[in-house]
Amino acid sequence: MHVLVFAPRPLAFPLFTASQVRAPVEALLEVVAYPDFGICSMSFNFWHRLSRQLVNGLSSGGTNSSADEAAERERRRQFFQPAFERLVQLIRGRVRENESYATLSKDEKHEFRSSRDEVGDTLDDAAAVLGFSRCLSLLVEPLAALGAPPPPPPPPQQGRAAANGGSASGDASGRGYDWRTAEAALFCIKSIHRHATSPGDASLQQLLEVLPGLPREFPQLQATVCSTIARYGRWLERSMQAGYCRPLLQRLLGLAVADLELPNGYCQPAAASAIRHLCEECGAFMGSCLQDLLGLYNKVLRMGAAAGAPLGANGTSTTEQSLLMEEDVELIIAAVCQAVSQAAPPDQRSQAGVALLMPVLQQLRDALTALGPSPPPPGSGVPPPAPVATSNPHLNPLVDRLAEVFGRTADSEVVAQMLMASWPVLDALMLRCAGCPKTTEHVLRTLRYGIKGAGRSAAQLLPTLLEVLPARFTATRHSAFLFIVSELVKFFGDDTSHDNTLSLILAGLITEAGRPLTSLATLTSSPDMVDDLFLLGLRALGYAPRLLLAPPGPLGTECRALVTLLDVAMIGCVIQHREANGSVLSFIARLTAPVTLARCPAAAADVLRLHLLPRAPIFVRLLLSCIAGSLPPGRVGIVSAALIGLVAFGATGPGAGAGTDMASSQGLGWLTAALQVVPEVAATSSDKQALLGAATAALRAGPPVSGSGEGDMMGNGDGGGYYDDSGWEAACQEFADLCRRNKRARQAAQAALLPQELAAAVDNGERRRGG
Repeated sequence: MHVLVFAPRPLAFPLFTASQVRAPVEALLEVVAYPDFGICSMSFNFWHRLSRQLVNGLSSGGTNSSADEAAERERRRQFFQPAFERLVQLIRGRVRENESYATLSKDEKHEFRSSRDEVGDTLDDAAAVLGFSRCLSLLVEPLAALGAPPPPPPPPQQGRAAANGGSASGDASGRGYDWRTAEAALFCIKSIHRHATSPGDASLQQLLEVLPGLPREFPQLQATVCSTIARYGRWLERSMQAGYCRPLLQRLLGLAVADLELPNGYCQPAAASAIRHLCEECGAFMGSCLQDLLGLYNKVLRMGAAAGAPLGANGTSTTEQSLLMEEDVELIIAAVCQAVSQAAPPDQRSQAGVALLMPVLQQLRDALTALGPSPPPPGSGVPPPAPVATSNPHLNPLVDRLAEVFGRTADSEVVAQMLMASWPVLDALMLRCAGCPKTTEHVLRTLRYGIKGAGRSAAQLLPTLLEVLPARFTATRHSAFLFIVSELVKFFGDDTSHDNTLSLILAGLITEAGRPLTSLATLTSSPDMVDDLFLLGLRALGYAPRLLLAPPGPLGTECRALVTLLDVAMIGCVIQHREANGSVLSFIARLTAPVTLARCPAAAADVLRLHLLPRAPIFVRLLLSCIAGSLPPGRVGIVSAALIGLVAFGATGPGAGAGTDMASSQGLGWLTAALQVVPEVAATSSDKQALLGAATAALRAGPPVSGSGEGDMMGNGDGGGYYDDSGWEAACQEFADLCRRNKRARQAAQAALLPQELAAAVDNGERRRGG
């Protein structure tokens, strides 16, 4: 069998006849028909492998032409087509729910769902062989056999009918309709969605047109209807691009929106997913649906977290009852914003942005009013108030909704207008919720989304941020403020007209963030702050290094950020937190990289030498201690990059030129002095000389050619190294192995290289970790 299926045509039928091939295939079809699914599913792997071979072609080793192989592949596909058709007919009924499904245990339901997924995968394999149209025609048969669905029920009447729910489940409304068979057919149809490649396929279009007419009183059926719509959203987009199916979009969107209102929580997630896929895939064609989208938008804003939020000046809760979860509400908000951004005409985008923003902003205003004035600071005997996020669980989700509006609106100018209109509310929330780090984080995340969405159009907000951000950071000391400045540097760093504002914001936040970070204990207790601080430094070096390396101006603020970063880095290079330590070391490597000074005015080199040269010998000793054992061995690579950067920087001082003798460079002098204090028990003279020789060779090789080894704008990539010499890193690794060969050698090297207070702190940390 294997030889027949997979060998080239000349070897096929001389070995086996068609009847001999058919016999084992029929036997496997009998396995598929076996009532027990565990036995039936044993054959699925065979059909999968056979499908792959029939679809992917032959392995003739180049003996046949491509035309011959294509003809042979088609011949084999036609030979096995009846078997795959029979396979589809046998397994399509395996996914139908039994009438007793509701009484099954949790494990039994999970087993049934897993078996459905296996059947769906096998149907996908079958569609690859049969083609989408033929497979669809087989899967539609059970649905077509049900006939037209019953008419919808009449509207509820007053009196007994209304009291009984308007006979929504009566026979006239579809109680006799076999919804389980219809649901099973749709499950199978959505399983083959990736093979729907022909725009405007008539049979698929006819099926989708039938979906709005299926009975709505069965939530399980409607959930699968919505899932089917979601799966075929991309096909619908391609069809509309080709001029087909345009009237169908509004009907399918209306169906998904209607299913959000079903009196059962079963269907809502699937309906929200269908809306998301339709908006994301077909948003450009939703011009005729704008009013429907805005109506949906305003409706879902009253659901989820807002359904129980105290809104308005009177603090009362909305009476809107909702089974929609908040994550589904945010999903729909994001989808509608994206679709409106794509579908609205250019001259109406500003108006559409206002329509999207104002309802969300009003909810936040109401929530802010309901919070009341800020509580007095806790005094003696007065317990601190509960965090806002705890006592008002609806607030953070409402803030996140605004973030979705910012993040999913495509027009940067519209986002900038939204951001300016929202700023008073966001600032008031930062002020009111300063004592709640969680809410502050959500507010700052929303502000960051607004700045990212607005891009350069947010320039009008820069003066306000200069005035407000440092004060708010001082009050909260939340590291997310550093991300806000990082976004500002990204968008405005290459525009020198904003240097005065950006340098003041950068210097203010970096100085304030680094002010309490004066010992290894304080850094270890605030690793997130250290990480975010040096990520901001990396962003500044990547986009606008002149902001950190500018000579002091009239206000004397430009160098404060650099001095703060260098002082914190002298301690942070030995911090044990992986991310924080990596950011510190990457900052050192980026700061000393030739590409950094190359993008600055000539005076920047003098500024860097002024502040780095006095600290460089200590830096070299600290980094050598990291190689010798202060940091885990996995970080030797990034430490070696920072170390060679410092050593190379010492060779580029005044008077150093292309012909400077590397052996007498100032940087190698720092490394030599650091190695001299390492005791013989850790490294011998020959070991030290080998490391010096590797450093000399790396310096003589010079930095990599332009475009290589520079990493990205955050200093990532290639380990953060800029002297890309594998020999140097290997030498550092060998030196690390020598100093770490036993506890005595490691501790002796650390004690000799680290300042006393740092050595004690590192030693205490190792003892706590059992090192």
